[in-house]
Amino acid sequence: MPTPVDPRAVDLAGFPSPVARTTTLFVIVGVLSAACHLRAYAQDYGTGRGGWFNAAIGRGWAQFACDTCHRGPRAGDWGVLLGFGETRDQQLRVGLVLNVSDRLLRDGETMWAITTVSPWLRYYPCSGRTLFVEGGIGPSEYRLLKGLHEGLLFENADTTYASGWGLGSTLAAGWDIPIGHGDFALTPRVAYVYGTPRTLHSPRGATVARGWTQNVVSIGVEFVINPLDSN
Repeated sequence: MPTPVDPRAVDLAGFPSPVARTTTLFVIVGVLSAACHLRAYAQDYGTGRGGWFNAAIGRGWAQFACDTCHRGPRAGDWGVLLGFGETRDQQLRVGLVLNVSDRLLRDGETMWAITTVSPWLRYYPCSGRTLFVEGGIGPSEYRLLKGLHEGLLFENADTTYASGWGLGSTLAAGWDIPIGHGDFALTPRVAYVYGTPRTLHSPRGATVARGWTQNVVSIGVEFVINPLDSN
């Protein structure tokens, strides 16, 4: 028999209704789109072809759901993003992005973690290359674990209670603020990450939860290294 997930152990999070989330997203996109017309503050920067790298940290709010779960109170989390890739032209960047969100639970040892790896597209609709929209689709993992040990090139946990892989998608928007001559930028950013591991298993292969989904809405700041002109 499948073992239902204990909502207290997973620390499930409630969240505003889909209508409220959609309305908020449209408001944010509308404000950012209007900002395209603030040309007095727009600057061209990082317009050459070449590689780029970015790193971000942010605060998020997660929601989980499954066939055997009950929604609980909201739960905040911290997220880290690392990405790299190529600038194709003044409006398009492609690359690969790693996005990790996690939360330490009340006992101070158990935590859940969401990891998403995505091929990435970033598009600048404005001529000033400041406002952008971006996103990607790739594998997404959820883990409930205890005693996480991390190193530069590895990580492991003393105990993994449940885990599952599925498809994850990310949609984000932000505003690049150039630093100096434009080789660097600070970027306020909002993002929505949705993952569908569907079935969670214990380390021995037993089914822990079915119909599992997860989403995280986050607000963060990104540091971007822009390519030097190689033309």
